[in-house]
Amino acid sequence: MKMLFIGTDLNVFSLFQFGASYELGVEVVQVYTTDEAIEMLEESNEYKAIILLLSGNEPSNLFAYLKEKELKLPILFTGDNNAISNCHRMIKHHPLVSKVSYEKSDKIIIKALQRLLNIFERFEIEKQGYSAIPISFFNSNKVVRADVFIKISEEKYVRVFRVNDTITQEDIAKYVEKDVTHFHLKHHAFLETTSGFMQEVRNKLEPSQMKTSHLNLIARFAHDSACKVIPELGLKDEVITMVGTAISNIKEVVSRQDDIKSLLSNILTGKNYNSEHSLLIVYIVCATVKETEWKSVSNVNKLTLAAFFHDIYVDEAMEPLCMTDDTEQMHKQVPDSMVKKYLNHPFAAVELLKKLNPIPPDVEKIIISHHERPDGSGFPRGSDWKKIFPLAAIFIIAEDFANCVYEGGDDQDYIGDILDEFDQKYNKGNFKKAMEGLRKALALPKLPNANEEKLEKIS
Repeated sequence: MKMLFIGTDLNVFSLFQFGASYELGVEVVQVYTTDEAIEMLEESNEYKAIILLLSGNEPSNLFAYLKEKELKLPILFTGDNNAISNCHRMIKHHPLVSKVSYEKSDKIIIKALQRLLNIFERFEIEKQGYSAIPISFFNSNKVVRADVFIKISEEKYVRVFRVNDTITQEDIAKYVEKDVTHFHLKHHAFLETTSGFMQEVRNKLEPSQMKTSHLNLIARFAHDSACKVIPELGLKDEVITMVGTAISNIKEVVSRQDDIKSLLSNILTGKNYNSEHSLLIVYIVCATVKETEWKSVSNVNKLTLAAFFHDIYVDEAMEPLCMTDDTEQMHKQVPDSMVKKYLNHPFAAVELLKKLNPIPPDVEKIIISHHERPDGSGFPRGSDWKKIFPLAAIFIIAEDFANCVYEGGDDQDYIGDILDEFDQKYNKGNFKKAMEGLRKALALPKLPNANEEKLEKIS
């Protein structure tokens, strides 16, 4: 196995080469430009990860190549402390991307390289694996788009339907009698199948004509997917019950407003940024608040309502903007009018919710603040940690974490890496308390740091 290092600085290359070869047994090959890297990737498939020195390199052509070739190669950005700080603002967390300053200690750099290998191994396993899908999903889907399997054991899956076979109601009933609750698809087929299903729904149904049966099928599918993740994350069963009650309360309120109900249908039927992460945010944010001093039924309801509506006006065209908090970067990606609309979406969501008459207390603050950041680099007001109130801090962390899980999976090493990164980012005031709540919810306490303990004693 080999890694590619892209950059001209021989000292930085030597630093990473030493860590990878002597500590991890991995060869690192240096090239000077992204064009040279593309040539190397074209010639050989032995390169499994990329280290990109930010100084002097324009990575857009490399990203375009990887996207075109559908190559999921993990990338480690490196640079000085200032470059990595800017990189954090421009590129939010992504399952294939890591960032580390070459000015950090050897131990931290080696850990970053190890994580790079972990990412590669995780995606290799994922490509070969199976994904569960509720058997009820096939009630309205007669012809299957891929081979369908049932799970016999962790190692054994048996094919029961071939691609383009027709599944009848009798087939469904037969497996239900045998206590089969899920079929399984190979991972790539799962993504194609569910994406195709959502596209069919969008093509055939106007939100205003959404029937209860259609809504129930989609909601059940989304809920099943989220609930499968919850135990993997280690959240307690009572969280699911707590969230279910909160959702029922909100459903009752929303059902009185046809236009709000219509927009909520759009979320459930969309295969996009909004629909992919909203439900999991509900579970994460409620599990977190439960482990803090702000625990209450009222706050659970507020956070749940905010989770469903905070991005209700974010459509597919805005998806590229969701990957950065840097407004200058946004203007480079889409027209100015689209950026303006995106930056205004928290206010638009609040105006919509005011139709509930009145909007529950604090929900407005949560939604308006959900793109703020503790260092003041967020929007729309650029508030820092001192001005962001507790429930908004909990929500900001929960949304960031939920996005990471949906993008990168629930592997425990990966979750640990996310939390370690979050501890550095969310380490002040209400954010620090919210991080403690998230770690308690996940049963992953922060390991004591000798230097931090000394500082606490001094203070």
